[in-house]
Amino acid sequence: MTTEQNNFIAEETEVAQNQLASETIATEETREIVEEIDYKSWKKEDLLKGFQEAAKSGQIQQAIKTATKIKTAIEEKVQEEKLDALNKFIEQGGIEDDFEFKGQQALFEIEKEFKTLKNKQKDFFNDLNRKKQANYQTRLDLLNTLRALVDGQKTITFKQIQEEWKKASPIPQEFNEELWANYNALSNRYYDNRNIDFELKELDKKKNLELKLEICQKAEALLSENSINKSLDSLNHLHREYKHTGPIPEEQKEIVWQRFKAASDALYVKRDTFLQQKQTEHLENLAKKKDFLLKLEPFTQFTSDVTEDWKKKLVEFEVLQKEWALFGFSGKEDEAKEIGKKYWELTKTFFRNKNEHYKKVFDVLQENVVKKEGFIAIAEGLSTEEDLEKAIKTVIDLQRKWKEAGHVPFKLRDKIYDRFKKVFDRKRGEEKEKESEYEENLVSKQAICNQLATLDPNSKESYSIFKQLLSEWKSIGFVPKKDLSSIQTSYSQAVKTFLDSSTQNEDEKRKIKLSLEIEDLKSKPDSKLILQKKEGQIKGRIKGLETEAETLKNNLLFFARSKNASALAKDVEDKVLVIEKQIKQLLEELNLIKSI
Repeated sequence: MTTEQNNFIAEETEVAQNQLASETIATEETREIVEEIDYKSWKKEDLLKGFQEAAKSGQIQQAIKTATKIKTAIEEKVQEEKLDALNKFIEQGGIEDDFEFKGQQALFEIEKEFKTLKNKQKDFFNDLNRKKQANYQTRLDLLNTLRALVDGQKTITFKQIQEEWKKASPIPQEFNEELWANYNALSNRYYDNRNIDFELKELDKKKNLELKLEICQKAEALLSENSINKSLDSLNHLHREYKHTGPIPEEQKEIVWQRFKAASDALYVKRDTFLQQKQTEHLENLAKKKDFLLKLEPFTQFTSDVTEDWKKKLVEFEVLQKEWALFGFSGKEDEAKEIGKKYWELTKTFFRNKNEHYKKVFDVLQENVVKKEGFIAIAEGLSTEEDLEKAIKTVIDLQRKWKEAGHVPFKLRDKIYDRFKKVFDRKRGEEKEKESEYEENLVSKQAICNQLATLDPNSKESYSIFKQLLSEWKSIGFVPKKDLSSIQTSYSQAVKTFLDSSTQNEDEKRKIKLSLEIEDLKSKPDSKLILQKKEGQIKGRIKGLETEAETLKNNLLFFARSKNASALAKDVEDKVLVIEKQIKQLLEELNLIKSI
C-alpha cells in the first residue's frame, strides 16, 4: 500500500472520530434555552391566538412548553374574569351561591386542544423510538453490506453505504459508540483492501471543503438571529451536517474546524449573556414585586359600612392590579412563587371582605322587600275597610312608610313598586260610575274654551271675565280620559291667544320680569355656571311637584264614600291644579333658560 493510501486511511479514520466528537460537543454544550415571555400581560384574545399558533407548530417539544405557559395564563385570565363577574353580580344584588359564570368555554376548548397536543407529543416520541430502532437495524444491515464490500462483493458502492449511513439517524444512544467503532474498523479494512482513486478523492475533499465553509458561514450568521432558541436549534443541525460531511484537505482541516468551533463558542457566549440578563431582570422584577405588596396590604385591613367607600376602594385596588400586570417575569425560583402566592392571597382577602359587605347590604335589601310586601298586603286589604277616614289615614301612612323603608334589590325595584302602584290603579277602575259626571265636566270646559275665544284682550271688562273663566275652569272636575288631551290643548290655545294680545295680564308681566332677570345673569362673568345651577334647581323642583301631584291624585280614590267627599275632593283637586300650574310655570322658566 502506498504512503498516500496510508495517509488517506488515517485521515478518514480521524474524520470519523472528529465527527463523533463534534456530535458529542453539540449535544453536551447546546441546551435548550426557554425565552421567558410574560404572557400574563397579554390580552385574552392574544393568548388564545398564541395558543392556536403554538398548537400548529411542527416543533412538538417547544409547542408543548409554549402551550403550557399560555394555558396557565388563560386560566388566570378566566379566573380574574370570573372574580370580576362575581363582584358585579353581588353589587347588583345577587347572591354568591346563585352565581353562574359562562365565560369558561374558552378553557374547555383549550383543554381539549392541549390534550390533543399531548397525544401528538406521545405519538412523536413513540414514532421517534420506532425510527431509532429502524435506523439501528438499518445501520446493522449497512455494516453487513460493508463487510460484504470489504470481502470483495460489489453489490453496492462505499459512497452509497456512506449516504445510507447518514440517513439512518438518529439511533438509540447506547448503540452509537459501538456502531461507529465497527463502521470505522470496516472503513479502514475497505481502504486497506482497495486501491483508491486519489484524484477523485481530492476532488471530494475540495467539494467537502466548500460544504464545510458554507456551514461555517451559516454558523457565523446565527449570531445576528434574535431568538436564542432558534439559533441554538439551527446550530445543532449544523453540527450534525458538519459531522456527516466527508474529509477535507489535511492542511485545511484544523483551520476550518477552529472557525466552526469559534462561531459555536460565540453563540454559547451570547446564550450565557442572555441568561445572565434574564436573571438580572428576574431579580429586579422580584424586588419590585416585593415592594409592591406593601401597597396591597392596607387594602386587606380596610373596613366600612358605607357602600360608596367600598366602590372608591375598589377603583383604587383595580388600578394597582393593572400596575401588577405590567411587571415582567420574575423567575421560577421558590421565592418568586411565594411572591405570586402572596399577591393572590392579598387580592382574595380584599375581595372576600368586600363581598361580605355587599352580602350584608343585600340582607338589608331583602328585609326591605319583606317590609314593602307587607305594605302591599295592607293596601290590598283596604278595599273592605268600612271606615273611609281610617282608610285614607292608612293610605297616607303606607305611602310615608314606603318611602322610609329604603331600597330593595335593583332587579326587584320596578316589579315591587308596580305591585304597590297597581293597588291604586285598581281603585281608578272603580270610578266608572262617574263617567256621566265627567261628560258634563267636558261640556262645561268646552263652553269655557268657546267663551275665551270671543273675549276682547284689550278690554278691562274682558280681562275680568278672563280671570273668572280661569277660576271656573279650575273648579270643574275631571273629564273622560280619552278627551283629556284634546280639551286641555283647546284650553291652553285659547288662554295663549288671549294673553298674546293682552297688555294687562300679570302672568305675561311675570315672564317679562323673568326674561329681564335672565338677561342680567348673562351679563355676569360666571353667568354660564349660574344658569346651569338654576336649571338644575328648577328640574329638582319640577320632579318634587310631579311626585306630590301623583300622591294627591292617588288620595282622591279614597274620598268617594266620605260624607265630606266633595269638600275633600275639591280641596285636593285645587291643590293638584295649583301644583300643575307651578309645574307649568317652572317648565316655562326652564324652556326660557334652555333657549338662552
